[in-house]
Amino acid sequence: MNTLLHKPLAGRATARESLDELCGAFPGYRASADAFQEVAGDAVPQPYHKLLVHKRHMTVTLTEHFGLSPNLYVMDERRDGNWYSRKIFLTAGNKAESIELGVVRMDLSCLRENVAQQILRKQMPLGAILTEHHVLRRIEPRHYLFFPKGSAVVRWFGHDNAGPFYGRLGTIHCNEKPAIEVLEIVTLWKEKIQL
Repeated sequence: MNTLLHKPLAGRATARESLDELCGAFPGYRASADAFQEVAGDAVPQPYHKLLVHKRHMTVTLTEHFGLSPNLYVMDERRDGNWYSRKIFLTAGNKAESIELGVVRMDLSCLRENVAQQILRKQMPLGAILTEHHVLRRIEPRHYLFFPKGSAVVRWFGHDNAGPFYGRLGTIHCNEKPAIEVLEIVTLWKEKIQL
């Protein structure tokens, strides 16, 4: 099993370092293989802006946008003591298309035992669990990212749509502790894209 790096995203100077920190624990990720651009939040176009440039859980935002609750699929996971990391995608309702690709790394010691156990069961998206259990949380987006057509990161998730896509890197503070770090890439269905 790979050992997770555990250096907080707040300790990383660039979006590249943060992306490498989160994704590097999983096989097949090659830091040098991807071209992406960091963009300012106000430069993210609609509908991506509405979906990414905010301080809310993506689960809530995606549910409102699609009118369907997201379903969680865990592609890979790593556990090292209290540190738990997973590579995921979300779909909306019974649709097969992904609506979000992501990597989540969390310190389970920052969460109540019942919350941590529900996360480890892999049956619900993280945001839905934190909301259901009334975990006091604050979401801090750190970087907004543009992934061009054919992005290596998007292909690393096995996504067959060429893009382009937008995403964000951020930290979720639970009870004022930086407990969870996330990469969230929104992959809209073609009929929703307004680029």
